[in-house]
Amino acid sequence: KEQDLRAGTLPMRTVAIADHMMDVHGDNGLAKELDIPYEIPLECSMTKEFSNLFVACRGASFSHIAASSARLTRTMISMGEGVGEYLTEQIKNVVPN
Repeated sequence: KEQDLRAGTLPMRTVAIADHMMDVHGDNGLAKELDIPYEIPLECSMTKEFSNLFVACRGASFSHIAASSARLTRTMISMGEGVGEYLTEQIKNVVPN
């Protein structure tokens, strides 16, 4: 949400860090710089329908204001990498060496 972007809210499990301005295009547009970078929580990529499906892309759970900042390719790549690292750790805890 916009409030989280402005506050730089610290989530429990960060999968990416972003700093792009809020940038909503169109007639009712918005363009505001952020004071500090913010962290994207893992929970944004979790789906309600499936316990083993993560959405590490622009389709993740963002408000439209937050999506206007997090939509950049560099952020989406970081988010995918962060989710991958999280899942790798989860697999290591389940599968014995």
